Amino acid sequence: MSNWNPTMALGTALSLVAHAHRRAVLYCLLETDEPMTRDELAARIIAWDEATEGDPSDEVHRRVCTELAHTHLPKLAAVDVIEYDTRHGDVVLTERVNDLLPLLELLRPVDDFPAETCSCPCQ
Repeated sequence: MSNWNPTMALGTALSLVAHAHRRAVLYCLLETDEPMTRDELAARIIAWDEATEGDPSDEVHRRVCTELAHTHLPKLAAVDVIEYDTRHGDVVLTERVNDLLPLLELLRPVDDFPAETCSCPCQ
């Protein structure tokens, strides 16, 4: 981590990784070179929540989708960590995610977020 030279303030970086669902979005996107949709991300997060909390209800599904659409994705997009197409729900990482990799590397083992075919640097 001595080579870490972020372009964003530490407080901003910490705020971005503070919520488990925002970290899950980043883990998912780091696993693929392709854009993911908001619905695909929600399904992965719900599956992770299901593994840790039991069967998700329709209410949980609505809550996760709403939080992604109105809170987590816009917050990541506001600092250019992702590009988020609100019309179609497409989400893709930008190079700015590199500022968060050291923090994600520290948090990934604690989160125990399942990797599908993860080759991302934070696993």
